[in-house]
Formats: sequence, structure tokens, C-alpha cells
Amino acid sequence: LGDAYRALGRSDDAKIAYEQALSLPTGDALSWFNHGRALAGLARHSEAIDAYEQALALEPDDADTWRFKAMSLHALGREDQSQAAEARARELEADAG
Repeated sequence: LGDAYRALGRSDDAKIAYEQALSLPTGDALSWFNHGRALAGLARHSEAIDAYEQALALEPDDADTWRFKAMSLHALGREDQSQAAEARARELEADAG
């Protein structure tokens, strides 16, 4: 449901749907990742980073999560951390390819 709201540009509704999914006992890395994307879409980058970190705690080798975390870090002007996260995403992609 959150993905559908996000596709329609309804970021607030997407955030609520992702939060509801996270309250389920099966809160998984993809739910945390999508929650982070919804928060980033609302320019709530600090909270988005927290969500990405939750996702990475469950799936530390997910390049997409590292890349989106890098974008939120960049939006907050945390360039050194952003570059490190982007480098990790590239490293994971190279290992996968």
C-alpha cells in the first residue's frame, strides 16, 4: 500500500502505510527501506537515515539502502558520510556483478 501511495505522490499517506507495516511482527528490511524513502520524500532526512540504518541492521549488504542513505546524508550536508555510504553501495554492486 505504501508503494502505491508513493507512486501517486502521496508521501504522507505512504509514510503512514509504511509505519503500519513496521508495527507488524514481521517488520523487515524492505519495510524499513520503504519507510526511509517515504521520509526522505517528505524531506525528513534524519528520520530517513534512522530507517535506512534499521534496514541495514537486517540486510547490511543491500546496495540500494546504502545509496539512499547516502542521498539523505548528502541532503543534510554530511558529505564525508555520504561519500562513504555511496562507496559502500558501489562496492556491493561490484561484488554482485
